[in-house]
Amino acid sequence: MGIQFKKHDQYPDQIVIRTFEGRIELNDILNSWRAFKEHPFRTEKTIGLITDLTNCDLAMDMAGFQDLMSYLNTQDYLKQIKIAVLTDSPKTIVFPMLGESQEKSLKIKPFCVLNNAVHWILQG
Repeated sequence: MGIQFKKHDQYPDQIVIRTFEGRIELNDILNSWRAFKEHPFRTEKTIGLITDLTNCDLAMDMAGFQDLMSYLNTQDYLKQIKIAVLTDSPKTIVFPMLGESQEKSLKIKPFCVLNNAVHWILQG
């Protein structure tokens, strides 16, 4: 399991990229959200986070997804940014799709292409 944060090369003040590698479970995700909250890359200028799931084995079920959404909804700072989820797997895309449709207080959207995620974060 590995989770890394980096600034976007072209938009370092506005976008943070969080990359998951290996097997990722609910506690790993929750811990990464706690780390992001205090991370020096996240500033007042941050308008979006891209979560890259393309190189991970996401061990998530619907109960874990509901626990994750419950946690995210308690974090007011997340309601101020856009959360793009980069995935290339039908197994993992279902969760950000559910987040997009069910959690209206959060701005979550799945993507297969990084540039599309960046464009969505920067628009509007």
